[in-house]
Amino acid sequence: MSDETTPMTPLDQMVSGESLQLLKAAVPYLPQQGQRILSVYAKFAELKNTLALFSQTREMSAMSQPERRELSPMEFLEELSRYSSGAFRENVKNLEQAFALALAMQEMSAQEVQGGEEDERRVDEG
Repeated sequence: MSDETTPMTPLDQMVSGESLQLLKAAVPYLPQQGQRILSVYAKFAELKNTLALFSQTREMSAMSQPERRELSPMEFLEELSRYSSGAFRENVKNLEQAFALALAMQEMSAQEVQGGEEDERRVDEG
């Protein structure tokens, strides 16, 4: 196992409390039958918590959750990167770099167009 840890996603934080995390951490140290039972129990508890979370009325869940804002594509890729590792993380980082390059090229193109329009105005005025 690698020393690098992946943070829990917001959904995991909402449906899997500290006690469930401790149960899941204990799974590798149990006999095989115990691992099976505890794993199924933990996943069932998470499913039950997920169903309960999304069956709440909209008002209740809106009050308990921070206001959701729309992410830019770069912010979305950064979020994905936080929860990934290995080759997938590298792919996400490559996408981030490609997207940043595309944005920079788009900005340069817009500046060139703007500069050309200014040149045309000078010619028209002169």
